[in-house]
Amino acid sequence: MEWDVKRLVTSVVVGGRSFGFSDDESRRAALETAKLYRQSLQAMMKFTVLDRYYFRLDRDPTGLGLSALSPTARKVLYKARRQALKRTSEAAVDKITIRAPDGTRRIVEQPPLLTHLNLSTQEQVEHLFEDYRRTVPADVAQLLSQFSLTDAALRVVGVGSVGTRCHIVILTGPQQESLVLQIKEAQESVLSSFGGVEAQNPAETTSLPVEAIEGYRVVANQRILQAVSDPFLGHLCFGGRDYFVRQFRDRKGSIEVARLRAPEFTTYVGRCASVLARSHAQSHDAAMVAGNLGSAPTFDRAVTEWAFAYADQSLADYESLRAAVDSGAVEAVHGI
Repeated sequence: MEWDVKRLVTSVVVGGRSFGFSDDESRRAALETAKLYRQSLQAMMKFTVLDRYYFRLDRDPTGLGLSALSPTARKVLYKARRQALKRTSEAAVDKITIRAPDGTRRIVEQPPLLTHLNLSTQEQVEHLFEDYRRTVPADVAQLLSQFSLTDAALRVVGVGSVGTRCHIVILTGPQQESLVLQIKEAQESVLSSFGGVEAQNPAETTSLPVEAIEGYRVVANQRILQAVSDPFLGHLCFGGRDYFVRQFRDRKGSIEVARLRAPEFTTYVGRCASVLARSHAQSHDAAMVAGNLGSAPTFDRAVTEWAFAYADQSLADYESLRAAVDSGAVEAVHGI
């Protein structure tokens, strides 16, 4: 929980600075984020565990609704919603594929960002698909049984996942409908590598093999923490690596934060804090944590000061990297 809150508040500071807000404006946003996390988590402890499980964003315990947003902020929100509704598998295949003579869709390569994946045999492809199907709910497995895997490609991913493997697969249904899945590498949790937390072995509580631990961890925790998870979440292993699977485009949206003014930005990050609190409220330790946060702003100020210090360090690291690139000590490829 602590790491999640620190990362969120630090992101608020870094974001505020990158959007040109003053340090005072960034500090107010950071303090508000920490405060709303604390208050939201404490408010959710008044619910039963069932109420917390069924909680959705439109039941915000802080009472902060859309009416609190300015007309500009509402326009940004509505635009994000419209764009999310267009982010579907059908829209994706129109952009990245062409129709083959047999009616199926084939991925158009865009090297180095998108290149075909070499799988040795069709039997191997079908085996991997069946491995994945065994990890999704029964209704989704039944749906997937009506699709066949018709193409796969390796895709370069964004900043948060740089250096990890990611694949795009095209599934074709009986009426030539398309479903695009993303297969992302699941690495060791930072809680294990840096936090000293021993990873749970799924073989001890499930029939999964030991090597499936990271994909299982990602999928299980997403289902626990998210109010509504992707129904196609699953996992599999191949090539000596562990992966989790999700829809490539499932109507996710994002807010154009750069268009928000400082007060609207503060409102937005406060909502993010409430959503994070909802996730943490699923833990059996949530009541203890909520009690330890107290009613005074001591926690808010402490996390904010930590966030500013970390943001300063992050900027210093970036400047060092940029200097290394400029001097030729580190090679960088631009435009990817």
